[in-house]
Parts: sequence; C-alpha cells; structure tokens
Amino acid sequence: MKRVIGGKAYNTETATKLCELDGPDNRGDFSFHDTALYVTRGGAYFLAGYGGPRSMWARSMSNGEWCGGEGVRPVSAQEAAEILAREGEVETLERLFGPTEEAADPAAKDPALLVRMTPVLKGLVADAARAAGVPVNAWVLQAIRAKLDREGGAARA
Repeated sequence: MKRVIGGKAYNTETATKLCELDGPDNRGDFSFHDTALYVTRGGAYFLAGYGGPRSMWARSMSNGEWCGGEGVRPVSAQEAAEILAREGEVETLERLFGPTEEAADPAAKDPALLVRMTPVLKGLVADAARAAGVPVNAWVLQAIRAKLDREGGAARA
C-alpha cells in the first residue's frame, strides 16, 4: 500500500515492518483490523492496514453510517515507541530507541552525584547523548559502566 500524505510517500513495500498490532482475529467483528507499524528508509513511522467499521480504519459513508476501510497514518517517534512497548516488541523498541530504563520504586531516591565539568566537555557529552538518542544522565551512566568494564571494576557497579 502506498499513500502520499503532506507531500511525503509512505510505502509498505519499501518500508520496514516493525510489528503487527494486536486486534480481534474474527473478520466478522466490526472492530477487526489488520494493522502494522512501519518505518520508512528516511526514518518516518507510520501505521498501515485495513479493518471493519469500528476499527481505526473505519470511514463514514454519505448516509451517516460507517463501513470498513484501509489506509496509512503517520505517527510520531514517541507514538511508535509506545506502540512497540504496548505490543511487547522490546527488542525492536530498544534497537530503535535505546535501552529502556529499569523500573524502580518512585519513592526510593537514587543517590545523586554532582559532577563538575567545563562547558566544552558538557556540550560534548550532551552532543554524544543526543546522537545516541538517550538522556544525558543515561549516557553518562553507560560511559561509566563501560569504563568500569574495561578496567575490571564492573563487578562492584
């Protein structure tokens, strides 16, 4: 399926399918849909599929009733990440968006460490974190763990 939206092409034949969305399997169910999440070669995310009159692909008819339909819907990177998480596609989620933070008790306070650095070094760290697609704090923790691993001190970290 190929659609042009906002002057941009979304093509299921040239994009990479990331996952299929869970939904009713019975085609007689009005909520039935066959929908997948894709990413274009240019990094844009979109949903493509078809479904019944109570699905996301429903369309209104001139008489005010609804019928099934098909289509393409662009989604943001944030929405794509949420879809991957909801569908249990953890490996794909982390491959595209980086490691997911481990769950922690919000009442427990993480020990804090203040690190002073020059503005130039701070900028380099921020640039590296942005390029890796992770928050600065996560990037710094990863860098520290990598250094400990290289020096054999990871067993204590």
